[in-house]
Amino acid sequence: MTNFVQDNGLDKPAKVAIICLDGAVSLYADTLSFVAWKLRDEGVEVIRFGCGGILETCTSINSTGKIGLSGSEKERICQRCRTAQQEVTAEDSFEVNAKDGSAEENSVRFLDELKERLVSGSRVADVLDMEYAGLPLCRMAFFDYSIVTKLAPDSILDASSAARFVVGVNDLIKLFHAFERFRKQYDVTHIVYVNGNYTQNTLARYIFGEKGMICLSVEPQLTSQHILNHVMLASDRLSLHPEGLHHFDESNLSIDKSRLADTKNVLVNFGARIRGADFNAYTSLDGQAIATEEVARFEKFLETHKRITSFFLSSEDELTPHIITHGISGVANPNPLGPYRTQLEFTAYLLKEATIHPETGFVIRLHPRMAANKRDLFESQEHLRYKSLLAEISVPENVLVLYGDSKVSSYFVISESDLVVISWSTIGLEALLLGAPVISAFPCYLMYPLTMFSKQPTNQEEMEIALFSDSNFGVADDTKLLAWMGMAYEGQFFATAAPRGQGGMLGKFYRVVYRLSKKTGMLDIIYWLVNTFLLRQLIIDFKRLLHRRENGTSSAEGFQKASDRLLTRYRNKYRQLLKEYGQRIKGAQ
Repeated sequence: MTNFVQDNGLDKPAKVAIICLDGAVSLYADTLSFVAWKLRDEGVEVIRFGCGGILETCTSINSTGKIGLSGSEKERICQRCRTAQQEVTAEDSFEVNAKDGSAEENSVRFLDELKERLVSGSRVADVLDMEYAGLPLCRMAFFDYSIVTKLAPDSILDASSAARFVVGVNDLIKLFHAFERFRKQYDVTHIVYVNGNYTQNTLARYIFGEKGMICLSVEPQLTSQHILNHVMLASDRLSLHPEGLHHFDESNLSIDKSRLADTKNVLVNFGARIRGADFNAYTSLDGQAIATEEVARFEKFLETHKRITSFFLSSEDELTPHIITHGISGVANPNPLGPYRTQLEFTAYLLKEATIHPETGFVIRLHPRMAANKRDLFESQEHLRYKSLLAEISVPENVLVLYGDSKVSSYFVISESDLVVISWSTIGLEALLLGAPVISAFPCYLMYPLTMFSKQPTNQEEMEIALFSDSNFGVADDTKLLAWMGMAYEGQFFATAAPRGQGGMLGKFYRVVYRLSKKTGMLDIIYWLVNTFLLRQLIIDFKRLLHRRENGTSSAEGFQKASDRLLTRYRNKYRQLLKEYGQRIKGAQ
């Protein structure tokens, strides 16, 4: 019997399949390589599930953000992925190969019908309910397809967009056959993959989860300035739900030494977003890139209105795939707070109401991901829809619109706001940390429990009070805010040996050492060091395999006061930086 079996009192060993369809993404590949090493070090048998290059819409290819790769470009990506797969050490390996792509009658008939329905000028919505072998393959395929193309179910498709969707569905058919072959060949107990929301991992969960296998999603820390990548293993996937990121017991709000360290790290990570130093940051405090005319409009607007309410739109291109693929629309009524069902309708509602509240200045900030940005080099249809809406109506004088490509810092807008209104973005957490009151127009789509942190509107009357008058709606309970964020964004994650980012000189140095160790076959030494010195709080069990121990805490008044001081210093520091930023951009006119 292995150590894992003995330590967990099991009658059979854990046998884990690690799905490696994302090897060209170095962060994912390096993380899976370490997770496989750690599991084997604990006595777990690991089977590697990879691809020989037959898939055309895997995470490795989708991560490029390019649509329509040439044959040579695809081969280079596949070669990097195959190389990375070999670095995931395992007792045995399995590949999706040509036999899984062999045409058989049912798949040919299904794909022919799909192509017929998706003629040029049709919509993905026309085929979403098509099933293959009893599986909703079209709904599954939509997730990755929508994330890459930014197309909605009702978007009118041209020939190339329709063809790409068909290719994605065909990949799922290949994987379906491969998964069935794999299931018959290996009696595994667990399936592990990175990001369970992705299309091909969703298929794996459908097939293996229904057979009683435990499916675990490796989720990298959402925002981090760590040198090493920190992850957690979540059951199935992270769902879009107010407790989707972390379920928190409100009775356990005390801060101990460990939680205080987590709080420090959270504030460092979110501070980096404000400065533009985080991967998820789209604006920075560099005022030189801002258009003079935009600065002048914004400054005049701030001087004209005594009260500022800012509405930060989220990208529906990121929400829609969750609704279509994972069915969250049936979880809750998306509009309990007013006469609107969509973000576009709420925007129109706010513009209309602004005319009868001239004393308040309303800033409407479109999400940077709607415009061409560092991740996506093209403007989304969603951004064009808002431009069309705003062009068709007379925008009131007390409304200022900042489009997705505006270079004005979103955090400067927050610092000048008396109230921040959000849809479902994490900008709400960032605003709360800066001390701004925050309310949500669509609370059921949040991944954090805003109602736990602050008083939120529960009906249309309360929503209108919050929007158009001074009230205590949205004011944070800082103790609950910090306690939850410490666990959700830091405390539930554990370190791996994978390099996370540049992280300054030390981060760059580690990345060089890591790559050299990989080339020279010395990577096990780094793995051993991380395992020995950084994973002492790691728990090994059958249900979650690897997870960080949550320390029980007792009331620790000194640590609580220290946590409060950390937040006060954070707010003072970044409000001062944002004030200096405002003076700088004003002086640049």
